[in-house]
Amino acid sequence: MIVKYLNSGLKTILLLILVTAPTQYSFDIAKSHLCIADPLIWLGGLMFCFSAAARILFSKASGTTFNGRMLATLKEIMPLPENILFVVLIALSFFKAGNHSDAAIKLFQGIEYVIVAFVLFSKVRYDDKTLAKFGILFLSLVSIVVSIAAIQYFNRHAGIMDVKGTFGNRNTYGGFLAVTLPLILSLILLIKNWWIRIWGFIIISAAGFTLLSGGAALGLLLGCGMVCAFVSRRAFLIWASIIAVAGYFVLPSLPRDNVEVLKQSIRLFDEDGKPEPRYAEWQASVQMWSEQPLLGVGLGNYQSQIGMNYGFIAVKEGPKEQDHNNLFLVYASSTGFLGLIGLLTMLLFWFQRTASSFFSCRNPPGSYQQILALGAMGAIVAFCATSIWTALLVRGVFLLFVIIVAVAISYGRRPAESKI
Repeated sequence: MIVKYLNSGLKTILLLILVTAPTQYSFDIAKSHLCIADPLIWLGGLMFCFSAAARILFSKASGTTFNGRMLATLKEIMPLPENILFVVLIALSFFKAGNHSDAAIKLFQGIEYVIVAFVLFSKVRYDDKTLAKFGILFLSLVSIVVSIAAIQYFNRHAGIMDVKGTFGNRNTYGGFLAVTLPLILSLILLIKNWWIRIWGFIIISAAGFTLLSGGAALGLLLGCGMVCAFVSRRAFLIWASIIAVAGYFVLPSLPRDNVEVLKQSIRLFDEDGKPEPRYAEWQASVQMWSEQPLLGVGLGNYQSQIGMNYGFIAVKEGPKEQDHNNLFLVYASSTGFLGLIGLLTMLLFWFQRTASSFFSCRNPPGSYQQILALGAMGAIVAFCATSIWTALLVRGVFLLFVIIVAVAISYGRRPAESKI
C-alpha cells in the first residue's frame, strides 16, 4: 500500500517536472539560478528513494529474501554507467577550478539532471495510458511555447533575439526546438491518429517560421532528416521537398527575411570582413584548453577565464550575442579532455541505446516504442549539431532533452504491460 501511494505521488511529480521544464525562468539564490523544476526533481528523487526502500522492506514477493530484494532494487535504480562516468570525469576538474563555488554549483546541476532526473524518467515504469497522457501534455507545452514565439515574431517592436518563446533568446529557443521537433516529426510519421498528425504538423509549421537561429536550423535539418530517412525513402523525399520549397519560396518572403537572418547567425565574417564574435571565442576556447588539456580550468569557470585567452583573432566591438558558445569547446576548456570524453561517451551511448530500441522493436509499426526511440535518436543528432553553435546544457533545454531520451530508453527496456 505504501509503495502504491508513493508511486502515485511520483507520477504526479513527473508530470509537474514536465510542465515546468520548458522555460529558463529562474530565481537567483546564493549565486545560482534555481528553476521551478529544480526542487521538484529533488523531491521526486527523495520519493523515488523512499519507494525503493519500501519495496525492499515491505515487498511480499514469494521466494525472495531481504538481501535478494535489496540487490534487485539497487540494480534496478542504478543510473546508467555512461551517466556515472560523465559525472565522475567532469568532477575531476573541480581540483583545477579557481572558483570552487562555481564548480560546485555546476557539478550539483549536472548530478541533478544526468543522475536524478534521468533516473526518475528512465526507471519508472510506464504503461500506454500513462504515456499517452505524457504525449498530449508534451504537445500542449510545445504548442504554448511556439505560440508565444509566433506572437513575438509578428511583433514589430521585438528584435531578432526576442523571438524566443519562454526562453532567454533565439538561440536557446532554437535549442528547445532542436530537441522537441524530431519527436513530434516521429509522431507525425508513425502514429495512426490523424488529429495528432495534424496537430504536430501545425506545430512544426509554426516553429519553422519562428526559428531564427542558424545553428538550430542546421541541427533540425540533420535530426529531422535522419528521422525521415529511418522511416522510408518516401518520407525523406517529401521532407526534402518541403524544406526546399519553404527555403526558396516561403521563408524569404516572411517579415523577418528568415533565410538571411539564419545565414547571418552562423556566418564566419560580417559585412566588413571581420570575424564574428562566436568564432573569436572558439579560438579563445582552444587556447584555454591548450594550457590545461587534461582537466581544463575547472567546471563552471569558463566565463571567468575565457576573457584572458583572446588575442589571435580580433574581437568585434559592440554588444555580444548571448548563448553562442560551442558546447564541446566549452567542456574541453573547462573540464579538459577527460570531461569532453565523458560528454561524448554519454551522448554516443544514449544514441546506441535508442537506436537499439528502435531496431529491436517487434511491435507493429507506429508503436510507442518506435515513436519514442526514433524521436530520441533525432533529438540526439539535432542536439549535437546545434551545440556546435549554442551550448545546450542549459536550463530548460537540457532537462527536456534528458526527459525525452530517458523515457525512450525506459520504454524500450520494459514490456508494454508494465505499469507505473
